[in-house]
Amino acid sequence: MFPAILRLKLTKSGEDPKVFGMKARSSHMPAIAIQFYFTTYLSMRIFGKPYLLRGLAMTQMIRVLFICVANAARSQLAEALLRHTDSERFEAFSAGTEPREIDPRTLAALAHLGVNTGGLHSKSIEAFAGERFDYIVTLCDKSSLECQALPGAGEVLAWNFEDPVTSTQPDAFRHTLHEIHERIKMFVLVKSKP
Repeated sequence: MFPAILRLKLTKSGEDPKVFGMKARSSHMPAIAIQFYFTTYLSMRIFGKPYLLRGLAMTQMIRVLFICVANAARSQLAEALLRHTDSERFEAFSAGTEPREIDPRTLAALAHLGVNTGGLHSKSIEAFAGERFDYIVTLCDKSSLECQALPGAGEVLAWNFEDPVTSTQPDAFRHTLHEIHERIKMFVLVKSKP
């Protein structure tokens, strides 16, 4: 009933909602409808998530946290690849249980594939304390053991990939990048189904 009377458009760029397509029978909107939309708008702005409001349908992005020990290679690759693969439905983050600086070969491998590396930096898992995630994906056995009881975790997935930093394989970073990219594409395909 109310969506036909009042529709608000909220964009990712943070514009204020604009009233459009009004088909009101009077110049006066029911107070309850305006209050509902205003409350919904405020809650979206407070939590800072990109939502799309069409009538009463609201879509929230799926939040994914990738964790490895150092947050120097595997989890950075996964964060960048998920953003590259589907930034419309997924919000990607990465962290380490013992974070170190990002290995320059990680950034080089991503650049070789044409993946944007802007905004990537090493972070501790403590930086995400109290945040809610739909999925927490551990990328090595050690982080998997440390993250089983992480508060705010939805589903915890354990993906074990060899650490390219310590690997003796030639082109270890490109090899790990390819393996993670294939897993990310499958993850997106499966988790995007209604």
